[in-house]
Amino acid sequence: MCKQEVYAAEMERSLWNVVLANQGIDGTCIRYFARLDGQKNPCTNIATCCEGQGTRSLGALPEFIYSTGAPGEVTVNLLQASEISLEISGSVLTLRQTTNFPNSSDITLHLVAEDGSAGAGPDAGPGAGPGAGPGAGPGASNDPVLSVRLRIPGWAASETVSVTVAGRGPGRVLQGLPGSFLDLGLMGVGETVTMAPVMALRASIYNGSTTMSCYTRAAVEYGPILLAAVGPWSNCSGIPCISIQGVDPMTEPTTWLRPVPSHPLHFEVRNNPAVTFRPYYQIASESFTV
Repeated sequence: MCKQEVYAAEMERSLWNVVLANQGIDGTCIRYFARLDGQKNPCTNIATCCEGQGTRSLGALPEFIYSTGAPGEVTVNLLQASEISLEISGSVLTLRQTTNFPNSSDITLHLVAEDGSAGAGPDAGPGAGPGAGPGAGPGASNDPVLSVRLRIPGWAASETVSVTVAGRGPGRVLQGLPGSFLDLGLMGVGETVTMAPVMALRASIYNGSTTMSCYTRAAVEYGPILLAAVGPWSNCSGIPCISIQGVDPMTEPTTWLRPVPSHPLHFEVRNNPAVTFRPYYQIASESFTV
């Protein structure tokens, strides 16, 4: 199994920035073209090929969040509120993921049994759980367990990401490398895993066929989320654009962008609040550019 996140990272970017971004805001239609400036293509429900593939992709979303391997093995690919249930040794276990991603990158994984039990519970002492001895953790008795791998996103803005495992026996803190999968080992009923990778702004300079000699063009992302610029339009060497004067996109984006209070994932240009950046998937009828 691949230890790098290359496939999961591509799924994440494509789902947020293509599949979901080209669905109507109200969920009733799907766009044919994924335009990246001007205005989005009109949204339709007239049985185009994109509508067929789009609805198929939306129906397959749960398949992207988790992967399973050998019996009792689960890999968490995407940060998304969800759950997966598997039958292990005659018991049905549910791995539940709680998060408000992408508004927040905090996630919690919790393993429960089908009957709703949460095992021995936090800070379980010696003798906790059926047949458990002193210091017993997952696998120390006949309790069913899952082998869990957790994706550590490559967009995490730190050298390592702390992952805390608690709930049965001594807690532990693991360090995961961004862009890889972290093996959590055996996870028992009642255990909880928490992680909070830091999302950050980054700009990617455009070097395509419509580069401009007098302007530097760039796309801005926050974590895996593509941001779209919304604001007054101007003419850049004969090409309509949103020009942000006094900003060098090759510098750290936090030097020229700041969060908009009470609007998660929205940013405004410092000293030019008329230009804002917001998730491309939230764009409906506004004029924009990425």
